Amino acid sequence: MEITHKGNTLKIIRGIYNFNSVKEDTALTIGSFDVVNLGHQMVLNDLKAAALKRGLKSVVMIFEPQPQEYFSGEKAPARLMRLRDKLKTFCDSGIDIVVCLRFDDSLRNLTADAFISIIINGLYAKHLIIGDDFRFGCDRSGDFKMLQNSGKLNNFTVQQMRTFDVDDKRVSSTSIRKALIESKFDLAAKLLGKPFEVVGKVTYGAQVGRKLGFPTYSFRSRRRCQRFSERLSCRIWSICAAKNACSSSPSVGTLQRYRSATTKVKDVTQEISCVAIR
Repeated sequence: MEITHKGNTLKIIRGIYNFNSVKEDTALTIGSFDVVNLGHQMVLNDLKAAALKRGLKSVVMIFEPQPQEYFSGEKAPARLMRLRDKLKTFCDSGIDIVVCLRFDDSLRNLTADAFISIIINGLYAKHLIIGDDFRFGCDRSGDFKMLQNSGKLNNFTVQQMRTFDVDDKRVSSTSIRKALIESKFDLAAKLLGKPFEVVGKVTYGAQVGRKLGFPTYSFRSRRRCQRFSERLSCRIWSICAAKNACSSSPSVGTLQRYRSATTKVKDVTQEISCVAIR
């Protein structure tokens, strides 16, 4: 499968059984990439530079569901970016290939040696960019040092992933999530390198707008989306209609209002469509 955007083409490989479609040596990084923040953008730039220098294809390995979702279930933090938007961002960044592995019992029980074998023999990795705290394999038995030692034996190099700091603090999904929860949207935009976005489709709601006298839109997410502690303002873009954005005052959270005696409204999480929160 391939997607093309802004003149870039991204090849998407799902599952280990499709690794036979990789025909060239690669430069690889691995992670959840919950949201592609400034730190991740720096990693992607380093990956592209390493691939170009060595004549390799740039590859990003991600997981669905994300490991934290697999282990924590409903207790896992809400996602900051949908898979579709993540793939689009990788494509815009000029990455050649994204490998998406299903994180399930089979992958969770894979030994560290077996995981390294997949990297070497399945993805032909010749260069890895990995955080020094990266752990892999059953019971997190593999680490950065193990990859370095294996690289010496199997002819691939391992580069330590750089950290990116803003105001002397490491940029991470956790710090961005904290900023959003505290309604510090300027800080979140600073860490992301752009305003935070939530994307979704318009769905039928309670049709309250007919009584209020102005248009309303309801959006529903398939996954839990990030919640905010305060009301906020935003700009909404339609991908199929108006070219210009329109202002709005959204309500983000669980739908508890406008119940009736005859209609039971489920407790669902609402999602704003195509929004850059200012």
